[in-house]
Amino acid sequence: MKNSLRPSALPGVLEKFHPPARSREVFLPEPDDGSVPLNAYLGAIRKAHREDCIILPPGNYPAPKLTRSLVFRAARPGTVRFRGSGKGATIRLDGNFSVWFQGIHILPGSEEDLAVEQSRGCLIFSNCHISGGMKCTGKESLLFLENSRLDEAEVGLQLTNETRAELMGCAISGCTVGIAVEKSSSLSLLHSRIEGAFREESENPGAGLHAESSKVYAAGTLFIENQLAAHFLECGEVEMLFCEFERQVMGGLMMQGGGPLRLHGCVFAEQASKDYAHVTLDRVTSAAVDFCSMDASAGLNVQSTHGHLTQRSEAPQPSDSHGDALSSVLREIQQEVGMGASKPVMETLLHQAHAAIQRRKLGMPVPPLKFHCIFEGEEGSGRHQAAVTLAKSLATVGILSSEGKVVECDMEDLLVGNITPQQAIQPARGGLLYLHAPVHVVRKEPRHPVTKIREILRAVLSACGEDTVLVFSGTRDNVRPILRNSADTEELFRATLSFSLPSPPELAEMFHTMAASLHIRLTTKARMKLLLALHMLHDRKDRRFLNHMGVAKLLDATQKRYFERCSRERNFDLPLEAGDLDVSVEKAADAVLVGHPVFVIICPECGCENPWIPGQPSRARCVACEHSWETGWGIWKPSSHYRRLKQEEATPTVLLLPPHRGRLAISG
Repeated sequence: MKNSLRPSALPGVLEKFHPPARSREVFLPEPDDGSVPLNAYLGAIRKAHREDCIILPPGNYPAPKLTRSLVFRAARPGTVRFRGSGKGATIRLDGNFSVWFQGIHILPGSEEDLAVEQSRGCLIFSNCHISGGMKCTGKESLLFLENSRLDEAEVGLQLTNETRAELMGCAISGCTVGIAVEKSSSLSLLHSRIEGAFREESENPGAGLHAESSKVYAAGTLFIENQLAAHFLECGEVEMLFCEFERQVMGGLMMQGGGPLRLHGCVFAEQASKDYAHVTLDRVTSAAVDFCSMDASAGLNVQSTHGHLTQRSEAPQPSDSHGDALSSVLREIQQEVGMGASKPVMETLLHQAHAAIQRRKLGMPVPPLKFHCIFEGEEGSGRHQAAVTLAKSLATVGILSSEGKVVECDMEDLLVGNITPQQAIQPARGGLLYLHAPVHVVRKEPRHPVTKIREILRAVLSACGEDTVLVFSGTRDNVRPILRNSADTEELFRATLSFSLPSPPELAEMFHTMAASLHIRLTTKARMKLLLALHMLHDRKDRRFLNHMGVAKLLDATQKRYFERCSRERNFDLPLEAGDLDVSVEKAADAVLVGHPVFVIICPECGCENPWIPGQPSRARCVACEHSWETGWGIWKPSSHYRRLKQEEATPTVLLLPPHRGRLAISG
């Protein structure tokens, strides 16, 4: 098996079947009275050229008869519905061409009919809602679903007779069987969610994913509250990477016959029945269970009979060999959230301080100790919290005598003569003096001349001695003019630490930590919505929630909703649900959550993307190089924050309609 993540094949398929040079947009008019322009719709389909995109205003439309490669797009996603006539499937494709649907709700004409039936060609669904089930058959069939929903069917999606399908960012719910893969078909399931698969008959339980004599690849997929999450019968190759199996009734994964099977970095938690193992294997030729997390809710973690099984677990982290103060301090700094690139600089300072103290104890010569620092960063970027951490750490190592003592002072008070440098230092003796730079620093401005600021700064530094550390803090525009072209002043500082506003994953960790301190736990969907909302706010440059104070306000507003719900339900230990989060992008986030958003974590060793899902252990193993690292929270791939991290890519892959050659308006 390949030891790496498989990328989505959809971008290549779009380029092959829908070349940008041949596309054309056909706009249908939106009548003023709100009616549906049926005549224009039928005429557009009849006259459309190959690869044309027909853009539909809101309304209910009869399902189109597919005779050529076309694109159907809702002018406003979710407002266009294709409903069948009751004489077969709503969407039926049996020709060797490609059809692409965007933002459309597809419903069957009757309870006995399917929503989609395919025997040949390529079908693509983006941001669609499909009710009533899909069936794809034949080796000439190719199916792609991206950010779409499937529900209200006995079988949400059935693949048979060598069909190939890929689902990315999809949600399947309310089906007896979420996906059925049969007769040498192939399924690629990426960053999706399958929930609520249940059947009353215990002899024939419902399953989120059922595969027989087929190949299955799944990465970053959630299986939640299914009777049986995944059932494989005589399958040739099954690979599941970073998937989560949460609150299953009968078991997480069962495989009978076939093989090989590979599980890597999966999470099994909160199984309802102890009568079954998290993973049950019978006559599987070979199975590898690598670095998976399994709680004690099942009878066994892995039960295997008549097959070869290998298991690898995360090796325990080595404990501190000496248990000294330095190790505990470094561990606390690693757990700090929001310090970003300043952590390595602070660790270097502490190593140097520790070495100096130990040499002094041994009677060896030690140069004059100097740990004064410059903190540069925007307001709310965590400079003050980092100063508190530095003060505690230096006191623990033995440099300072007062643990965690931080005294704040404004340079402007020193400039106007309200206090002297000695008076500023006195309250901070044995600790850390946090000196704010002037807000406005202009060379020719008489109230804050740079030369006077430098003189006062040197006087404060000389008054500190060895028992007090000075941190000179401000934005880059306020700090740099003072130190520029003044080597003698800058040399008095040991290091410069640059701070940036916390990233969305760091903000999510802050929220989670604050909630945990109040004994409030977050559900899987709440964690997904929190991270997604913070990414959206970050991309919008909404400054209300871009720092520690903003996250605290968000938690306070969320608690009001949460406590109200606890009171209504007379249960005061409820988990925090997604609906409790009080965020300004709530509607947009809820719409994206319908199609399971794609989150990734990036391996610091090889740069490989690994899927991130809520509940994943904080320590993960890269699927490509098996490097182990602390993961934290994930990154939403479509966000601008993620795209900045991937600067080597000139343009990100955006699955929208490619550039068109022309536009055509159809009148009624």
